[in-house]
Amino acid sequence: DIVPTLLPRLGVSNPAEEMSQGVSLLSDSIREYAIVADWSRLGYVDSQYKATFPLDVAATFRNRVTDGNDVPLPDPGVFYEARRDRLIEIMREMRRFGR
Repeated sequence: DIVPTLLPRLGVSNPAEEMSQGVSLLSDSIREYAIVADWSRLGYVDSQYKATFPLDVAATFRNRVTDGNDVPLPDPGVFYEARRDRLIEIMREMRRFGR
């Protein structure tokens, strides 16, 4: 969210979608989920679930899925089924930045 917040104030006129999956912190938009990341993991957060995904293919099976209170889900498949369409869209969006 930092990119779409700061770059317009620095004079960048490109749409934020070209540079980020976030939204400006100064906007009134309400979103259903957020994507967070560092150099080695991607995180998904919404009102019901939190999930982390290692970006290293070798660590794929170290995904972590919890409820909103950070309690690990006994069956992470519930999350994947409930958020399947969102996760697919997130992966499609990420491809734009990985080329």
